[in-house]
Amino acid sequence: MATGFLLLTIPQIPLSLANSVLGTKQVLTDLFPERRIGVRRISLTYSLMNLVNPFFGGIPTCHGAGGLAGHHAFGARTGGSVVIEGALYAGLGLFLSGGFATVILLFPKAVLGIILLFEALALLRLTRDVAGSAADFSVTLLVGAIALALPYGYAVGLVVGTLVAAAARRGMTAFGQADSA
Repeated sequence: MATGFLLLTIPQIPLSLANSVLGTKQVLTDLFPERRIGVRRISLTYSLMNLVNPFFGGIPTCHGAGGLAGHHAFGARTGGSVVIEGALYAGLGLFLSGGFATVILLFPKAVLGIILLFEALALLRLTRDVAGSAADFSVTLLVGAIALALPYGYAVGLVVGTLVAAAARRGMTAFGQADSA
């Protein structure tokens, strides 16, 4: 337990907070500005899911900014899409039990790839709010490239992005000078 806590739980905390709570809040604000769903509510439901899941043999889950953007990209505008998806999975689990793994293997991987591509594009479109500032958009691209290309890229990108953004706001980098020209 202690090893799992140190090696798995502690490193997961920043990712969980960023994607599952803060990222989800931002995507909700971007896609549904008329709805006022706060970080507290998202955090509460996220916590409840993960407290209940283990008692049913479940794995850790989250709201996830990517999933929200993906559902939206495919036309979902209410929580009904996840209720339908959840009911489908629950039904497969209850009625197919051991055969569930076989059903999942039959799902075409190419379809999953296309779904993930549309999800990624939907998230990428949401960066348009930082496109108004060359400095902010450059930092966004830099952090994305670091996260994609480097080992421990998420952590390295977080640190580098924070430092570069802070330096740009003080006019200490070329990023900051691009906006003032």
